[in-house]
Amino acid sequence: MQRSESGFTLAELMIVVAILAILAGIAIPLYTNYIETSRNTEAFNDMNSLRLAEEEYFLENNTYVPGKYYATGTKSLQTGALGWSPAKPDNKQQFGYDVSASNTSYSITATGLGRDVPNSVVLTLQ
Repeated sequence: MQRSESGFTLAELMIVVAILAILAGIAIPLYTNYIETSRNTEAFNDMNSLRLAEEEYFLENNTYVPGKYYATGTKSLQTGALGWSPAKPDNKQQFGYDVSASNTSYSITATGLGRDVPNSVVLTLQ
């Protein structure tokens, strides 16, 4: 009587591992790119909100207001001149926003915070 053995050979397992490595090599950079794009979009949206707050403040006070701001998870804190939190960052914020302002102009700079967003990420709106 012959006994048939079932299972995978080492060559078959090596082929499966190689295919998985190729798929991971393609998927991981795409996912990282997707996350970076979504974070940059969030920063641009936050900067636009700050821009609108600056313009509203200018209409009421005839000057722009400088400051450092941090987006909160809900963005519902109504503190600071612009209605944004001037609090120190915690682990929930991904960007800090620095508003440089004079009586007639302003610029907003978003800087990445923490380990998830490198500090080298700087976006500026003038």
